[in-house]
Amino acid sequence: MQLHEKKSAIAEWATKKGVDAECRALVAEMGNNNKLANTFQIIRSDGQSDEIAGRYFSSYDEAHTVLERYYADLSCCDEDEREYYDIVEVNS
Repeated sequence: MQLHEKKSAIAEWATKKGVDAECRALVAEMGNNNKLANTFQIIRSDGQSDEIAGRYFSSYDEAHTVLERYYADLSCCDEDEREYYDIVEVNS
């Protein structure tokens, strides 16, 4: 049981680090961080904050790509431990 918990913790950590790197890559790809139009935000359904929640994106598609990669990295056995996210439009 402890081995499974350790593997799950490692997988969760790796997923979060991968999402964080992906977010940085998306921002870098867009060029100048100051020109990023903050119009869409990822939020957790429970209102908590983490490496994914609270990030801003200039398009829905960019935010969706981050979430898509996060969910793709989770296995079905992690279903009880995964977080649920929404993408909301932020009024400027």
